[in-house]
Amino acid sequence: MNVGADHLVQLVLLGVIAGLGALRARDLGARAGLALGPLERERQRAGTEAYVDALVAAGEGSVAAELARAASEPDEMALEVAIREQQRRLARGLRALRVLGAASTALGFCGALFHLAWISQDHGLLDLVPQRIAQQGLSSAALSVALGVGGSGLAVSTLLALSARGRQLARDLDAVLRAIGR
Repeated sequence: MNVGADHLVQLVLLGVIAGLGALRARDLGARAGLALGPLERERQRAGTEAYVDALVAAGEGSVAAELARAASEPDEMALEVAIREQQRRLARGLRALRVLGAASTALGFCGALFHLAWISQDHGLLDLVPQRIAQQGLSSAALSVALGVGGSGLAVSTLLALSARGRQLARDLDAVLRAIGR
């Protein structure tokens, strides 16, 4: 491994973290976009069955609409199966973000150790300028740590944002289930 290859690996890891976070944010956003206020007024005006129909029509493909559709079925297990499926979908990718964040930090510190160990090796003619060797090794070590901590910070901030969005979706689902009497 030469000086800089670990930095390239860390940059790729940062890209993977950002891409996974963007995909999960898009998925959560697309599945959530449903304003419940107007639909609640529909339920009060026309009743629960009209509310379910309006919910399904307004939010085709959204989490709330899928659960409302399952709740309106006569099969009691349909709602439980739909809830478990939605919970699985909401949690998808979050564990990978946690693991990638930890891996990013570990890779940063391993890279720093590699670059600090590189300083003490034999460098041939570069040994004539020892300050340059130390400067290059220390700057590469600092960059490794910075990239590792940056990847971890990106993963944690993405996890926090996605968790907040997931909690909002859970509150919306609870409101839907209360409105349809489940």
